[in-house]
Amino acid sequence: MRLLNRGGSAAAGVSVDVFWSPPATLVTPSLWNLVGSVTVPSVPTGDLLTVSDAITWPSAAIPAPGHYCFVAVAGNAEDPKPGLASFSSFDQYVTFVENNNNIAWCNFNVVPGPPSAGTPPGYYRLPFVVPGAFDTSRVFSFETIARLPAKSRAFLEVPQWLADSLRSKSTQIEVDSKAHLARIPVNAMGTHQLGAAVLHAKSMAKCEMLVQIPDSDIKQNAYDIAIRQIYKQHEVGRVTWRLGGPKKRERTS
Repeated sequence: MRLLNRGGSAAAGVSVDVFWSPPATLVTPSLWNLVGSVTVPSVPTGDLLTVSDAITWPSAAIPAPGHYCFVAVAGNAEDPKPGLASFSSFDQYVTFVENNNNIAWCNFNVVPGPPSAGTPPGYYRLPFVVPGAFDTSRVFSFETIARLPAKSRAFLEVPQWLADSLRSKSTQIEVDSKAHLARIPVNAMGTHQLGAAVLHAKSMAKCEMLVQIPDSDIKQNAYDIAIRQIYKQHEVGRVTWRLGGPKKRERTS
């Protein structure tokens, strides 16, 4: 863990809890799974980077191959870290994240190598979930952000009920009535407003981002595409994928 102290005095006995979550546009505490904890004896003031000892993640506790989000919560006696029970409502959770700097997460996926076979062929299939709030039904809006090369294509595959709720203005939505799925084309460059939808409490929509990039581009450079979830004009979470580039070990950072 890497920590910075922007306060006026050294922070003693800083404890950090680390969790993992499946990739989601909204990483609510109900998705957090404890990886482990570490204590840093002192984090000096002056915005100096302090690195903790390693946290051992037992192999039996590591989830199946895929891409996940790490969440870290830090605190000490003077600035206590919140427990999961502290978030009794979704608004309380949003307020805490906005007003505190001792919680952070990283949901960035690197997917090297050629796309696996699938339908449609030649596309990366990037799974993630879209959760509702954990306390009551709320309205969320969604937006994709892509920086893909020319001749790339991207689609968002979602449950049909979510596509109907979003009321996307796109006229090219493909609907598979038997599978109850809808495929929405999204911009391969720039932002794409997908619309707003009411998500019921603790709902979980399984979705996939489908991306096709020309071989000549994917082997030379890396490109990003993301989807973000917005609540009351505030971004509450996003998933970002990095595709392509020189061959290297697959990792989640």
